[in-house]
Amino acid sequence: MKLKSIKMIIDSDLNNVSLIGMAVRKLCSIIPLSDLEAYEIELCVVEAVNNAIIHGYNNEKGHEVEIVFTLFLDKLVLDVYDKGKGIDEECVKHFFHLPLSGIDLTDTKGRGIYIIRNIMNKVEYKNIHDKNLIRMTKFLDIKGEKKDQSPLEHRKEAEVLILKVKDKRLDATKAVPFKEKMSEFINAGNKLIVLNLSEVDFIDSNGLGAIISALKKVCKDGDIVICNPKDTIKTLFKLIRMDRVFRLFETEEEAIKEISKF
Repeated sequence: MKLKSIKMIIDSDLNNVSLIGMAVRKLCSIIPLSDLEAYEIELCVVEAVNNAIIHGYNNEKGHEVEIVFTLFLDKLVLDVYDKGKGIDEECVKHFFHLPLSGIDLTDTKGRGIYIIRNIMNKVEYKNIHDKNLIRMTKFLDIKGEKKDQSPLEHRKEAEVLILKVKDKRLDATKAVPFKEKMSEFINAGNKLIVLNLSEVDFIDSNGLGAIISALKKVCKDGDIVICNPKDTIKTLFKLIRMDRVFRLFETEEEAIKEISKF
């Protein structure tokens, strides 16, 4: 089952390769990968794109290189397409099918493919509709992952409920389950709530709407305050004057102390 698919297209300019690398690294943050694994995947994409520009297009600008990032339940597939000079059959046999132990690492050719094959579980080269394609597949270990994991971690101190948002993004895809969980806590009688946003990197209007909905639900019987917001989130709240609706605190301790005075 395909979960997400994102297509990126760049001009065949080596100055654009680092941008693709950074974009892929950021996309890897939506998968439970370690920093090392995310780096390795970025490295593979950079090597494949470099190959398309340097060897496929002979470093000539003005051509398209297409990168498709596709996430499945059990694997990540990265496709890099170009319309340049393809890899000849002998080189395909040598670099893509020869056992890794048989590749001469002192050879200036094929070192990028060697790196990719060492990292990825499956690497293929083919020509599809006049496009050259390097397809890289990484199988994902999702054992023990809780698909129904709550978006909120909670604990209580006296009458104060402390909720920590466990997602990096509070956007349109996360707003509904967040809102539902907040309603559960409020309906259970929790009226003084500290919302810890220390792990949140991004909030859109849907996420903000879900937080405001929770505040309206506690009405005059309680309060919701925000703590540990990152600078980007703090700037957003101030930009749209949400800091006049919610009190913002730098630490959880400070937030608990102030809301306890309600």
